[in-house]
Amino acid sequence: AKEKVEPLLAKLRRMGFEPDEVTYSLLLSCAAMSADMMTAERWVQVAEEEGVSLTMYLFNKLIQCAAIRSDVSAAERWFRRATARGLEPDEMSYRQLLDACIKMNDVDAADRWWRHAVENRLADELSRTATRE
Repeated sequence: AKEKVEPLLAKLRRMGFEPDEVTYSLLLSCAAMSADMMTAERWVQVAEEEGVSLTMYLFNKLIQCAAIRSDVSAAERWFRRATARGLEPDEMSYRQLLDACIKMNDVDAADRWWRHAVENRLADELSRTATRE
């Protein structure tokens, strides 16, 4: 997919199109769904170099990619990078983190992140959405 996207993005740039947060959100979603962490991280780097504001939504896509790969440490790393920038984690941030922990049967990490969600007053929302699914 990235082999097709990069030339298309270059062509759009030559036509005067400037990628924005929505563009990078779509690119990150594609990388996340294919569990391609290297590509996802590359898109974030490119977005940052181009001055695109990295929002929690974009970081959630990185956390999602890590969760799909069952990579707890990468999910935690991107979560921490987002919060180090002053971004507020949301329900999706914790949901993706917990998903990675569950896939790896890492009960200790899941418990630690659940407690973190409780401290940030997001546990009720996580519980409500879990019962709807």
